[in-house]
Amino acid sequence: HIVIYALLSLLYRTLGCFGNADSFGLQCSGLQLLNFDGRRPTRRQRFLRLAGGCVSLISVGIGLLWGLLDEERLTWHDYMSKTFPAPRAF
Repeated sequence: HIVIYALLSLLYRTLGCFGNADSFGLQCSGLQLLNFDGRRPTRRQRFLRLAGGCVSLISVGIGLLWGLLDEERLTWHDYMSKTFPAPRAF
């Protein structure tokens, strides 16, 4: 069951990258994804973020825990893709 969940999650996130859109979870949280220049990220940056998230998980979550110690609270996939979640401007 965990393999099916992982594949569905990867498919959902990949579709978001192709659509160059924020996820439903980000939208519901009142957040948006921005790049370090303050603009909407490119598709490439979204794919890099997805790949970086996979690396963070495969490394036993160290890449995610990194955000607890980082001054800016950024994780590995934030740095790899040069993107971060920010409050949505209404």
